[in-house]
Amino acid sequence: MISRLYSDLLHLRDPRGPKIYDTDLSGNSVVTRFPSKTLMLDLAKVGDQLKLFDGVLAEPERDHVVDLSADMLTRFFSIFKEINFEEGAAEAGVEITIHHIVDPSVPSVRTALETSRIAPSASFVPVRNLAIGDCLVVPGAAEIYQKIEFDSEIVMPNLEPEVQAWTEAPDFTWSGLLLGRHDDIPYEIRLVITNFLQSIYDQTDAREEEFK
Repeated sequence: MISRLYSDLLHLRDPRGPKIYDTDLSGNSVVTRFPSKTLMLDLAKVGDQLKLFDGVLAEPERDHVVDLSADMLTRFFSIFKEINFEEGAAEAGVEITIHHIVDPSVPSVRTALETSRIAPSASFVPVRNLAIGDCLVVPGAAEIYQKIEFDSEIVMPNLEPEVQAWTEAPDFTWSGLLLGRHDDIPYEIRLVITNFLQSIYDQTDAREEEFK
């Protein structure tokens, strides 16, 4: 959801929208929402690695969203370090923000800690999705989480199944919600979704007008 959320809302800041890269070859991630704007990549292939890293540096004025599947996390950051992408991005004027989904398990929190230390100049934002559980109530996980140095964190509230269903409808967009284009959604549910989005803004110091 977090990659879809940013991919959607960034269209409000730039009508072209961000360049989106999806490494989940199952086709069940962000590409389902932006099929014509998403470049599917297999990071096991050198050619696709170049499309990603060179593509970002070639257009530093654009927003770029990279949706990393869990099985590609290690490979991605291995390449990231090998080519010293952090330095290249700085020279090109590209700011890097890493949103890391933290599952309610010790291994997931430990991976988040390791990832947070890979790129010192990047902004690191752990994301705790309460719909799948909170790592802070898992024995041993909270202690590791406290070691993570982050710029901000996002705690995504749990949405009831009925509300979640509306956000997953084919014609629903987060940008459309902000622009008042979803009068078809019952008011009570629209209010819950709006509050959910507002909570994300509040936690990231973002404001609605920045996207408008």
